[in-house]
Formats: sequence, C-alpha cells, structure tokens
Amino acid sequence: MKKSIIIHPFLFAIYPIFFIYANNYKLIGIDQTIFPIAIILCVTLSLLFFATMFLKSFIKAGILVTAFLILFFSYGHVLEFLQILDRSWDKVIIIGRIRYLLPVWIMTLTVIIYFVQKTDNNPDNVKSRVIRIK
Repeated sequence: MKKSIIIHPFLFAIYPIFFIYANNYKLIGIDQTIFPIAIILCVTLSLLFFATMFLKSFIKAGILVTAFLILFFSYGHVLEFLQILDRSWDKVIIIGRIRYLLPVWIMTLTVIIYFVQKTDNNPDNVKSRVIRIK
C-alpha cells in the first residue's frame, strides 16, 4: 500500500505569515517570521494529530484541518467586508456583526466535519491533494 504525505494543511497554515512578510519586507526581516511559522506549524501538527485520532484517517484529517485553517484565517476578512457593506447600505440591513457571522462559520465547519466523516477512506473519492511515496 502506498503511503501519503499530506502537506496542504501546512501550506495553508504558513501562507498568511508569508503574505504579511511579503507586504512588509522592508520593515521586518525574514528572521522575524521563524517563530510565528514554528508556532503555526506546531498548532497545525497537533490539530492534524487530534483530527487523525478522531477520524481514523490521515487524509480526512488533512482535509478537515485545511478547511478549519481556511475558515479561521478568512473570518476577519469576511467580517470586515460585511461591515463595509453595512456602511454602504445606510443601516438598512446589518449583517456585518460577529453574532451573525460566527454561527455561520460554526455551521459551515460542522457541515464540513459531517461530510468528511461520512466519506469512505478512498483518497480518490475524498479528492485530496497528496504526494505519493513509493
């Protein structure tokens, strides 16, 4: 049986740090990104470990952790976008509040957990991006 290495959770985890560095490279050095990268990689590895224990599949755990990281890092941006929409609508509809967006994010993650848990362990059916080691 071929073993799979799941790297996409780690790539999604370090992307925001490299994005911030790329936009501020004149102000900070690359050495100041090492500590945040180490922390986020350790957190991602622990999330992957616990998700693997919960789901009994490394591929499913990788998909779930990636979905969590995408939701986690996009929450503030979506909230800010909705608040900008609120200001442009002159308080007709107020949707850019934490009390409205947080339940949507939690329900989205819950639906993702449900569907990832219900899929079979065949990596072709899960549609994850893996690197095969022979």
